[in-house]
Amino acid sequence: MKYLYIIAFLFSTHLSWSQCFPLQHSTDWTAAWYACKPAANPNKFRKEGHWLMIDLGQIRMLTKSRLWNFNYPDQLNSGISKLEIDYSLDGKTWSFLKRVDLPKAPGIPQYEGIIGPDFNVDARYVLLNVLETYGHACAGLSEISIETEKTSISTPVKEVFHEQICIKANIFPNPFIDHTTISVEGLCTEGISWILTDIAGRIINRSSETPLYPPFTLNLNWENLQSGIYYLTLNNGKSRLQEKLIKIN
Repeated sequence: MKYLYIIAFLFSTHLSWSQCFPLQHSTDWTAAWYACKPAANPNKFRKEGHWLMIDLGQIRMLTKSRLWNFNYPDQLNSGISKLEIDYSLDGKTWSFLKRVDLPKAPGIPQYEGIIGPDFNVDARYVLLNVLETYGHACAGLSEISIETEKTSISTPVKEVFHEQICIKANIFPNPFIDHTTISVEGLCTEGISWILTDIAGRIINRSSETPLYPPFTLNLNWENLQSGIYYLTLNNGKSRLQEKLIKIN
């Protein structure tokens, strides 16, 4: 069964206008999301700045989305011009989804926003990271809507999770262009080695013979890799964790 989650930041009486025109949006700024003071990001791999985290309450399959930029006529420069979206199952380990360029809102009630990215991922949390506005130090967004479907995690997935809890890895960004950072944690005392293979199983790179003891961070430069799918395998002799990496141009 499909649900439409409307994450609305406009809760004024002007919403009565949009009951006949559901895509149109108010110009009232008092109920929009608006931030002027940078804050520490929930994603530890991102720097302090303006961001908005959405908690959907449970893990869901996210599909289509729509975005309405800041639509207050006197402060349209507070609208977001460049935005990056992350998603997470637990609010701690984040994956990069996509960068979005938002046109400036027109500042009229007939504003219908833009079609946002197709998520096509399971997530509970969505993190909107402001990269640039249209020139203002503050950042604002009127609304985001996300279509979702309920998702149930099967028993085999849970079993794999418990087997791999000895090693945990957070990879960001992923997909990546040239560089990616891998933060590794572990509940075991054994040292960890890693190996990178391509989709055909060929070894591309590997750690030295000296094992690494968690927690540790790998800052890897793979600009010479061809675009494609790769697999990073972490192994401590007792348990193994494999993560998919995507190299893009």
